[in-house]
Amino acid sequence: MRTKYFPFCAALFLCLGLPAGLFGGDHTRNGFIAKEDIEQHCGVNAMYVALRLSGLDADYGEIRRALQPSENSRVSVSDIEGYLKNRRIKFRTIRPWPSDAEYLSGKIFIVFTPPAESSGIGHFSAMRIKGTNIQYVDPAYGIGEFPVSKLSGRLAAIVLNDDSIFPFRLNAYGIAGIAILAGALLAALLAKLYGKKSKSGKGFIRA
Repeated sequence: MRTKYFPFCAALFLCLGLPAGLFGGDHTRNGFIAKEDIEQHCGVNAMYVALRLSGLDADYGEIRRALQPSENSRVSVSDIEGYLKNRRIKFRTIRPWPSDAEYLSGKIFIVFTPPAESSGIGHFSAMRIKGTNIQYVDPAYGIGEFPVSKLSGRLAAIVLNDDSIFPFRLNAYGIAGIAILAGALLAALLAKLYGKKSKSGKGFIRA
């Protein structure tokens, strides 16, 4: 199946301006990245594609060295987050549901799909909203789409360039949380004012 979609990979990397010979040594064949390297380094691929689609500088070799310094190393969500922190790129990690489509609209995000029961390895892809669908851009598997309704909170999405004001998204739970917090602060303020007036005796009629 991967071989079927490999032409997408070549076209994608050419469009994004991936330079030839960026690995050096055994990682390249005649100046091109080996097909096996692209298939096996989904975390590096997803980071590179996401950064380029976000209009940010990205060097495939540098990302590879940072995320997968050895052939046997694996990339985790924490590794992706650490790389973005080191580059001071704003991000937020969420578990998206269909209700998050509006929040994700216009953003590029890296999604980690947990491994299937028959496999111990998960997969990273760069994604973005396209109408009512989510488009994935994956050098190893190609470009495709799936409905936003398929989101179930199972995936971990690392949203790049998140500049939201609040430390969480304003869904029904977020609004309820703000209301509870505001009520608690108001109650504390009134209790403090009432306590001061009670001690001074001012503003109250004594029996």
